[in-house]
Amino acid sequence: MVSAQGLDRLPNEVWHDIISYACTDNGRTGRALALSCRFFHDQSLNLRYNSLSFTKTKKVVRLLDSLRLQPPGCKPRIQHILVTPDVHSGNIPRSQYYLLGNLRPGQMTSRIDFSANAVNALFAIAAKHLRTLCLYPNASQEFTPFRPFTVALPALEELTVWRHPLTASFLSLSRPTSDGSRPKPSALFPSLKYFHVVLPDIGHLDAQNVLHSLCELSGAALTHLRLSGVTYRDGELPKTLAEMLGVPNPRTLSERMRSAGATARESSAPVVPSAATCRLPKLRHVVIYAMQPSRSTDDPSAFSQWANLLSRLRDLERTCNQLPGMRMVILERSWMRKPRWAERLRRDWHERMEGGAGCWVTSDKEELEIEGPPERPKGLRVEYID
Repeated sequence: MVSAQGLDRLPNEVWHDIISYACTDNGRTGRALALSCRFFHDQSLNLRYNSLSFTKTKKVVRLLDSLRLQPPGCKPRIQHILVTPDVHSGNIPRSQYYLLGNLRPGQMTSRIDFSANAVNALFAIAAKHLRTLCLYPNASQEFTPFRPFTVALPALEELTVWRHPLTASFLSLSRPTSDGSRPKPSALFPSLKYFHVVLPDIGHLDAQNVLHSLCELSGAALTHLRLSGVTYRDGELPKTLAEMLGVPNPRTLSERMRSAGATARESSAPVVPSAATCRLPKLRHVVIYAMQPSRSTDDPSAFSQWANLLSRLRDLERTCNQLPGMRMVILERSWMRKPRWAERLRRDWHERMEGGAGCWVTSDKEELEIEGPPERPKGLRVEYID
């Protein structure tokens, strides 16, 4: 224990390292250091914002106001952010009127736009040092105060999103140009290595569009990809993912049985990814969390589509696991299981900051240990057989 008189005996660089390791929670440690004494207030000036967690938009607005009052030499070094914004409902501070955008005379203020602009302003401040980012809206809100990413985050290594639009141009990325080649826009997150997206129950953000948006979001550094919430509607996912990995198009069980002889000959040959179509050359870990269709679905073809999707995913899993250093895990879940994604994503974010595995499981057993047993739906008697 260092006495108050001996605090300055250690070099400032040592204190900076200690404070950086300590400030890996939701910001409470940095706030406590700033209020403890003048010495730690000064030493933590640029480090107290190392990790931040916001459960409401008004907390983001308060931080933006606070940063405007900091000394000129304060350059916050924000490395980890978790944001679960809602639609701002309180008074808008005069200092934050610039977040309203260019309003025309008589135009009503959009609180959804204000909330989304506040979140984007936070990204602009943290752009230089941000390494991990977790985004999902407040579960009690009907509208999502998010806008497509526009701020480049050059140091971002891990991104987790739920109900976020990602980019403004999904399908345009997948269309080849006149000469047959695909466009290669500059990546917003060139250092992105880990990408986890939870697919919403409704909306246009399906697995197909998420894959096509990767070339705009990330560069060639992506090594880990997880798609959670895949349903029978994502029937094109196995084919698209196989093309991006440069491996043969996966087939259903019936298709493999019809060509049993050729399949036997092909299985003995090693799988070599095609360099011409491979768009994710460094991808080595893929997790697909697939949900069965509900028994109460009105779509008569839901279960046949689900069977075809799962069969193709299993075939793709076998192919990818033959590649050196490649690991693909297909997680099949019952329609009765309702994952608590808000709790799960927050816990994974904390684990990843501390060097844990988080959502990057290597087997179905590891995922079950994290999820725990499924809850019994109300009003339905179900006997679970191990």
